[in-house]
Amino acid sequence: ALRLWNLGGIKGKTFDEVYYATNAHSLLLHGVELDPKTGQSEFIVHPPTGKWLIAGGIKLFGYNEFGWRFSAALVGAISIVLMYFTAKKLFNNKLFSVFAASLISLDGLHLVHSRIALLDIFLLFFIQIAVLAFLHNKYWLSALTLALACSVKWSGLYVLIALALYVLVMDYRRYR
Repeated sequence: ALRLWNLGGIKGKTFDEVYYATNAHSLLLHGVELDPKTGQSEFIVHPPTGKWLIAGGIKLFGYNEFGWRFSAALVGAISIVLMYFTAKKLFNNKLFSVFAASLISLDGLHLVHSRIALLDIFLLFFIQIAVLAFLHNKYWLSALTLALACSVKWSGLYVLIALALYVLVMDYRRYR
């Protein structure tokens, strides 16, 4: 409820919403990211998956504050649930799981990223799914969601490399 409450209340584009909401709208209209003033293609910094997710909210609710922020709010709310299940798998303790989910739900940075159209919440979401899938030995799902994380922001590569190194070290130790 905190993620969706008064979501369109802050009028105008905040911080990098100027880029991501505009690019998402362009993707929705043209299939590519075009400069709204010149009609020329823009310099693209990040891959398009996060912007396509933002475009989904725009498609559902229109090109307005609520529309371009909806997907981030939905994904932010789901990431709280993912935190619960990740902590449940790691600690096998309901109290710790509720505590972990409470911490992320009350975290200011998570709240802000869940309420504005930035790419970081989508990156977090796919990384959370990848880690949870990895903990459940669902390696194909983990690989797929890490690829999706990389398709939101290139910094998803760091998690992919870290997890790959972890697997290599664990395999080396097991078969040594």
